[in-house]
Amino acid sequence: PAGRQRAERRCLMTYYGLDWLAMSLSFLAVWLIGGKHRHGFIVFATANLTWLVVGVMADSTGILVGNLGFLLMNLRNFWKWSHPAKPVQSPAAMAT
Repeated sequence: PAGRQRAERRCLMTYYGLDWLAMSLSFLAVWLIGGKHRHGFIVFATANLTWLVVGVMADSTGILVGNLGFLLMNLRNFWKWSHPAKPVQSPAAMAT
C-alpha cells in the first residue's frame, strides 16, 4: 500500500503538475470565451504554451503540433476581437 500510494502520486506529478495547470487554464479559457471575454484567448494561449512544455517533456509530437496550431488560432482570434472588421458599404449607399 505505501509503495502503491507513492507510485500513484508519482503518476499524478509526472510532468510536475504542468499538465494539471494546462488543463485548468484550458477550462478557464473556455469559460471566459463563452462569457465573451476577449482575454480568454490569452488564457488559452498560456494554456497552449504550457501544453507545449508538457509535449516536449512527454516527447509527444501530437501534443506539440496540436497545441502549436491552437496557439496560433488563439492569437489570431484575440487579434480579430481586438480589431473588429469595419462594415462594408454597398455601392448604392456610397453613391448617396
